[in-house]
Amino acid sequence: AKSPILLLKGASGGMAEICARTLQLPRAPWLDLSGVSSALTQEMLEKVTGGILFVPDLSGFGKMQQMNLTYAVDRLEKLNLQLIAATVVPLPTLGESGWDSKLLAKLGEVWVAMPSLAGHADELPEIASLLLTNFVERGEVQPRRFSTGALNMLRTLPVKNLPEASWTDLYGLVRNLALTALDEEISADDVTR
Repeated sequence: AKSPILLLKGASGGMAEICARTLQLPRAPWLDLSGVSSALTQEMLEKVTGGILFVPDLSGFGKMQQMNLTYAVDRLEKLNLQLIAATVVPLPTLGESGWDSKLLAKLGEVWVAMPSLAGHADELPEIASLLLTNFVERGEVQPRRFSTGALNMLRTLPVKNLPEASWTDLYGLVRNLALTALDEEISADDVTR
């Protein structure tokens, strides 16, 4: 049986959400727990039965949200929910800041670490295109596409310009290109700029 909890290490925010959404079944409900500011209720969880509960960044969770997370974790299997949580902060560090050790132990059982960007230069054009499609589908940017030259330019990024670049940097770069490109097609010049 698959684990109802998956921890994404080394990703947070938008990049983590894109990774999590690749695991979402078509039309399955989605609840971002960072957007729940009051106490989580059974009714709220029942509305997303069979879907995904998402945490974009564990380190951003205060006491109330941690309590909501504990409440949700205890009900995952009963409601056929999957929890996907992301963190760039190691779990022991969260423990030092007052997180419940039992909750952290459950969150840390099954995890996937985001590989470094530098080792994935060949996949960068495909990943960048996926990010761009996601931004367009969500209505965050005007319809845009990458030119072949722009995609080839992205492939050389981690090697030449951004050896220490993270997935979050790539997410920001693609979003910035989509917002600032003058034409529907993002050119190699746009990437250079």
